[in-house]
Amino acid sequence: MTVRWEAPAPSDGFSITHYHLSSEPVISDLPKSVSTTGPITVADVNPCTSYVFTVRAYDANMHIASDPTSSEVFETSALVRTAVEGLSVTNVDPRTQSLSWKNASLSCPFFYRIQYWPDGFDQEKKVLIAHSSVTYTSVDSLKPETLYHYQIQAIASPGLIEGPMSTEVTMRTMSEKPNAPTKVTVEQTVNRDVGQINLTVRWEAPAPSDGFSITHYHLSSEPVISDLPKSVSTTGPITVADVNPCTSYVFTVRAYDANMHIASDPTSSEVFETSALVTNEIREQKQAQFRSTELKSWRQYKYEVQLISGDQYSKPSVIEDCTTAPEPVAPSYLSQLLQLGFNLTMPTVTGSTISLNLNLDALQTTDMENLTLRVQPKSELNGIPEVFSDNVPDAQSWEDRKRTGKGPWDILISTSRMRSVSQQTHSIVLGEPQCNTSEYCKSVPLYVMLALVNSCMLALVGLAALFFFRQPKQLPVATVNAPVENKPPEVITPIILDEPNIPVESFAVPIDEFPNYAQQCLEPNDKTLENQYAKIQAASAKNEANGILTKNDASSANNRALNRYKDILPFGSKVLTMDRKTVRFIATQAPLENTFGDFWKMVLDQDVSIIVMLTNLQEAGVTKAHQYWPPDERETKIYSSNGTDIAVTLRSEISEEDANTHRNSVCIVRKFSVVSAAESNVVTVTQLHFINWPDHGSPTVTDFEQLMKTFHQLQRNTKSGDKVTLVHCSAGVGRTGTFITADILLRCLKAGDRWVDIGGIVQNLRLCRMCMVQKSNQYEFLHQYMAKMIDESK
Repeated sequence: MTVRWEAPAPSDGFSITHYHLSSEPVISDLPKSVSTTGPITVADVNPCTSYVFTVRAYDANMHIASDPTSSEVFETSALVRTAVEGLSVTNVDPRTQSLSWKNASLSCPFFYRIQYWPDGFDQEKKVLIAHSSVTYTSVDSLKPETLYHYQIQAIASPGLIEGPMSTEVTMRTMSEKPNAPTKVTVEQTVNRDVGQINLTVRWEAPAPSDGFSITHYHLSSEPVISDLPKSVSTTGPITVADVNPCTSYVFTVRAYDANMHIASDPTSSEVFETSALVTNEIREQKQAQFRSTELKSWRQYKYEVQLISGDQYSKPSVIEDCTTAPEPVAPSYLSQLLQLGFNLTMPTVTGSTISLNLNLDALQTTDMENLTLRVQPKSELNGIPEVFSDNVPDAQSWEDRKRTGKGPWDILISTSRMRSVSQQTHSIVLGEPQCNTSEYCKSVPLYVMLALVNSCMLALVGLAALFFFRQPKQLPVATVNAPVENKPPEVITPIILDEPNIPVESFAVPIDEFPNYAQQCLEPNDKTLENQYAKIQAASAKNEANGILTKNDASSANNRALNRYKDILPFGSKVLTMDRKTVRFIATQAPLENTFGDFWKMVLDQDVSIIVMLTNLQEAGVTKAHQYWPPDERETKIYSSNGTDIAVTLRSEISEEDANTHRNSVCIVRKFSVVSAAESNVVTVTQLHFINWPDHGSPTVTDFEQLMKTFHQLQRNTKSGDKVTLVHCSAGVGRTGTFITADILLRCLKAGDRWVDIGGIVQNLRLCRMCMVQKSNQYEFLHQYMAKMIDESK
């Protein structure tokens, strides 16, 4: 440091002989007295220290000093002399590495700056900042099996003085899975004395995988051997006693790291067929049974028995024959067939008649005696019957019905004696001409059943699903609010043919005209979309009021505590039972704390690969969802469902930045490892959390477009396009319905559909779950979004 000052103005009678110097804090090498005005240089002062220097003029002849003059506070800059030492890297998991280093122990305030980059990409360095009090950190979201470079430096204040970079260290990330075992072999031992075949399975341990520690091995076989241990700690040999003779077996082995809950790829043996078994002991069995399978009903089959030993054949036995019994039509099949008939040829409903055009030729088999249709006014029923069985009142003719004025009547559709006129018998008009003035022949709600009678038994069959005039196209949507403890017996539910109600108009618009149509409808004073939405609301209310869609199960005393909102409940027929080949989405409420375990069990059972979350945990100070996942990365939480534990580990949490605009992300992507105690397979589940959607409102089109792009990118990355996606907001209807509708629209656009029918899609979704697309502004938003997607596709 160099100190200077100016001499004072002359003072009458005084003669300045020298100057006194001092500092705060004291600098030992600072001269206390000098004869000039400087400059005075002091070497090697303390860094990052505030100094004040004071100077007095002194007259040695009179021994009198002037008043002191002080400098302003001067702070020396920071000083970092040496590089940070001891930098080292270790692997934590396939996408995470841990760094540690020695404390820099600087006298000035400082922090650590860490830079890292994958091998060959030194122009794409990323930076981490660490506080001076820590000597370790972790780096996540790395690519597996990639070499990463690391350097660290200390940066001190004031002045943000950068110290020298540390020595560069490198470490390759782990592979995503441990190496698989090799050379799975099978040997057999035959003990003819006791009539037993034993199999011995061996394999070789996998090559070491950096970062993984194999704790045990998972074993399985096809077909299943109940005595085969599911988990062993060694590489064998594993002996399984008393397996089936002349059976082909395949054994599969996976290496497993229990600390990281990660299993290797499976390694399977070649197909091993056990030999035939002929015991040394001759046994006599007077009677044996053989159960044949996959026989056709109402057919005559012939049987003979022949003994074979080695290449020796006995004479065949006497031929016996037996005729199989007729098989009643299964309710589910009959429901499918009748439903398909209604979809292809819609009933014609007028003010006084209902015309049915039933194409049931698939039931015209040789073993069917009679096919009848049962009809009854809904007004005579005490609610919609859940199950029809043999105690249904005996059938009556139309003449009986006219005489009694009550009860169902049967209409003969077809008999084995009237095959030639089957098509004519399938066209039925209810309400004319025989009963134009009768109360029970007016356009009241009817339920329709089919009764199939054959020569051996009577099977009264209804339908397994409700009939609607519009079905969702190619998009079954299952909904869940409450778990079903016990699977109910197969029920037979009637088809409802309602009186002429509020007409459901088609809202379809040619795709080429849709952008202009949407622009006009979205004008402030235009009521088109408002009127459409009102009709959708009225039709939904009508379906519920008529008992077509019921919520009895969800509102029962046993299930009330499982519902987040008392006014948003699943329909009884739409609780999660579905065909995974056709279902694309599960729509559900945000799980409550008492259903976390059931939620994750559903994710595993239904093979869900992506969860789309469209709500924040808290919105405007109100709890909209409970956090059903671990709060910290690499943390594991255990949830329970019906006594089975499910472990959920948060592997990573990343904010997805818009690659085009580099805007702050509106999406958070979380990856979970999920494993059930009842199974050994670890499943990866991805959660896409959209954070910019106001409750009962709509997002911006730009934000929503980023959401949909991220969703489809995740489907491609995880190869889950054919798997089920679970979607939830808070109640699971408004934002959830809007998202699902948007995805349907995009797929229709991609498929080249020439019409856009947003209203029709919303109506179909509401047959699966109430209030889908809950608010009119969400309905308007879908038009705005679809118009932009069409413009961008041109």
